[in-house]
Amino acid sequence: ITYGDWSSDVCSSDLGPAFVQSIVRGPAAISDEFVGAPLLGTLTEHHLASSNMGDERRIWVHESTGIAPDGPPPALMLVFDGGIYAHLNHTPEIVDALVAAGELLPMVTVYCHYAAEGSRNAELMCREDFAAFVDDELLSWAATQWRYTDDPARTIVAGSSLGGLSSAWMAYRHPERFGNVIAQSPSAGWHPAEPVETGYLTQRWAQDGPSSVHFYVEMGVFERGSGPDGRSGYDHTQDFVAALRAHGNDVDYQDYCGGHDYLNWRA
Repeated sequence: ITYGDWSSDVCSSDLGPAFVQSIVRGPAAISDEFVGAPLLGTLTEHHLASSNMGDERRIWVHESTGIAPDGPPPALMLVFDGGIYAHLNHTPEIVDALVAAGELLPMVTVYCHYAAEGSRNAELMCREDFAAFVDDELLSWAATQWRYTDDPARTIVAGSSLGGLSSAWMAYRHPERFGNVIAQSPSAGWHPAEPVETGYLTQRWAQDGPSSVHFYVEMGVFERGSGPDGRSGYDHTQDFVAALRAHGNDVDYQDYCGGHDYLNWRA
């Protein structure tokens, strides 16, 4: 089964080589019932320059099925590693299928990609200038082009790995904007002064983090490799979830049978 083909006719070569992955699925595997659905809404590509970051990046915007021009403003979702989610993971098609099935509200999704292959990790490491870019530039620009809610209760920020860490960082810095976080295998152990036994954002949240954010956090049971401090990403994520809950945030935490991989995050 072909998992995805993120080829040069979809994303230019500066975003990475063509990528094809295949699946072997056992009889007890979780159903991917919405995978392979058609695109029902519209997906468009854009370029956005940033004075905060001093660069330019590609943005994809998906308007899901079910958006009524005279109805309530649609929900908003912001996704990091945007080109991968928008194309390799076929997230727009999955969102359309979920909306059509009544599982999601109609929504506008902004897929934010990294500026260059070498800048991805640095910009997702809890940076103030990146948070300013998202709040002051990206969402301000998007609001002039598309109609969507400004209600944090209907706004989601999502990502995986360092993108999951950065999603949580956005809610920490701007809880008035992002009321919901999807953090898939977040790099919760990251700290600018590694090795440190407690992750940077875990420490920050325990000190002065908001208490009104709703989280979905998932982690693969095989993400057990030891980091520079001798602890695994899985261990650090348990600490992060505990800190969020202790601070009053609602957290839906799930283990999944897998590792640090887009196939698992797609499901």
